[in-house]
This record gives sequence, C-alpha cells and structure tokens, in this order.
Amino acid sequence: MAVAQCFKDLNLKVYFSKASPDFSVRSTNGEVFNVEAVTANHAYDSEPEWANSESKISDHKKFLDFACVRILNALKSKHKKYFKTYSKFEHVKGNPYVVAIAPFEQRFFFMQNNEAIIRVLYAQGIDLISGPHEVKVPTVMKNDSIPLELGVFTSDEYKEISAVIFSIIATIGKAVIQSELERDIRVSRYHEIKGLIVEIKPNEKHFETHLDGLQVHHNPYAEVKVNPELFNKYEVTHYYYDTENGKIDNQQKSYTIISRNIFPSSKESS
Repeated sequence: MAVAQCFKDLNLKVYFSKASPDFSVRSTNGEVFNVEAVTANHAYDSEPEWANSESKISDHKKFLDFACVRILNALKSKHKKYFKTYSKFEHVKGNPYVVAIAPFEQRFFFMQNNEAIIRVLYAQGIDLISGPHEVKVPTVMKNDSIPLELGVFTSDEYKEISAVIFSIIATIGKAVIQSELERDIRVSRYHEIKGLIVEIKPNEKHFETHLDGLQVHHNPYAEVKVNPELFNKYEVTHYYYDTENGKIDNQQKSYTIISRNIFPSSKESS
C-alpha cells in the first residue's frame, strides 16, 4: 500500500493491530497519530476515471469544480466517521487524526495538481483569465445548483482533523517508474528561481521516491496538531495557513515533483 510505504520511508512504524482508523502510526520517539485513508471517487451518475472514452477537459472550471465537490465529500465523510466511531477508541483519544486523500474522481484527475485541494482547504484559487493571480473561492456549485462552502481549514469547524495528506501521483505510475517497463515519463518540478521545470525522460533515466509529490496540509485550528518533524523529508511539501492574514505558506523545495504523467515509449514508434 502506497501510504504504508510512505510511513516506512519516513521511519515511522505502522501498527495493524487496530481495526480502524486505517493506520495507527508511531514514531521512534513514541509520538502516535492515526490516519484514515480515502479516495475521492466519481459520483454515481458520472464517468469514472478508468472509463475508456474519448472525452477531454473542455472546461477547466467545471473540471476543478467537480474535483472540489468530490474531495470535499470524501473529507466530510471521514470527519463524520470520526465523531461516529473513531473518537470513541482509546488509541485515538488525545492523538492527532490525519486524513490521507487521493483523488480518482474523473478522467485526467492527475491534471488538477494542487488546485482543487487548495480550494477545498483554504478557499483560494488562481484566476487564469485576468491573471494569473490569487482569488478567493468561497464556494463551489454541486450539480450546477447547490452551493457548497469551501475553506475547511479556515475555521474551527474541522478542528478534529489535524492534517490532510494529499497526492495526485500516488497512482499506478508509482509502480511503473519503479519497474523496467519502457515508458516515457513527463514530470513537472518546482524551482524557487526557475519556476516550473518540465522534463521528458525514458523510464530508465527517471527517478522518484514514494514520498515525491506528497503534500501535508496542517490544520491551524486543530485541537491536536501533528508534529511536522515526523514528515521531515526533502520531497514532502508542507502547507500552513496563517489565520490572521489569510495567506498560505507553501513550503515546497526546489526540484520536488508537482505532477507526473506516463506515456508509451518513443522507442516503440522509432
């Protein structure tokens, strides 16, 4: 399991003796936190991400809106589950509760990068039409008719969730890049000076770890905060929200991965 491997790479021990939440994690110095993993899936009346169709992203706003609705739905379900079940467990009481989310809600879900999760957690987005510049995104429309409030981490409504772990590249691609399959890998990396760096390499020359692409969003209103040092690896990007000025502190390091796509090898057509 990808999440379990990430914890192992962080030198954290996972205990499977507890039935739920999904992971009970302990650090070498005895700190404990619990993790519930969830995927943001397609709606019952929408096209699943694995559908073999010719559909493309024709409207980026609708694409992002749908991603936000499904991520918010997944997060709300695990928040409710905390009150209904998890909060009663002794190994959960007094320890951080973390939700790990992976989006699989639609085709091309991997193209949302961090845009949807930023809207869901902080009610902020990028206006590409008159910008690009940051804008407030307080709500999202579900089915074009029902407004849903965004900004989960901008109030204490979700104070029981200590942090959200998020990744768009914890997919089958992680297995591909660690195999000997002939594929071309397109990867976008962040650089604090150069900006976005895009590379296309054959699989044999591409390298990434299980932790690459991992985001940890810390809830400023959390009743029990998770120790950031437990995720102290270069590849991991930490997000903090300043409640006084409404600004996001994105602590991403140079050359860390933003997105990664897998394509058939160019050798096959040569």
